[in-house]
Amino acid sequence: MNLAAFHALPEVERLAHMQARIDRNPFSHLLKLRIVAAGENRATMELPLRPEVMQMLGLVHGGALATLIDSASACSLWPRLEAEGQKAVTLELKVNYLASPRGAWARAASELIRYGRSTAFVETGVHDEGGKRCCPANSTFFILRKEAPR
Repeated sequence: MNLAAFHALPEVERLAHMQARIDRNPFSHLLKLRIVAAGENRATMELPLRPEVMQMLGLVHGGALATLIDSASACSLWPRLEAEGQKAVTLELKVNYLASPRGAWARAASELIRYGRSTAFVETGVHDEGGKRCCPANSTFFILRKEAPR
């Protein structure tokens, strides 16, 4: 599907398309990650804050938050990658754990800042149900280009 056609879909269809991809990833499915918004170069995902994602001090595990951030960041790239027939992998993920989210969920809002020939850069902010900013993050992705036929 080309990029214009994807963005022309009603939001409910865009979200369903992306959620189906998320659910095919066993780890994302295990964490119950859910896409809640998707627009041009943007994606927002939620992580339900359940006992399974808490660490021994009763705080949200940093690995669960990093997965939420990585997944939301990737979702901001998917439409463009899909339109170009490309794939990408995380090259770097930097997270500042400023506070542990509280409430029923943590929400990551990602925005694609730069899409180059071989890398893409995404900024993400995580906040909790009460609106508290918890984890600003930056992600760099390596774009796996198809090789030209020889």
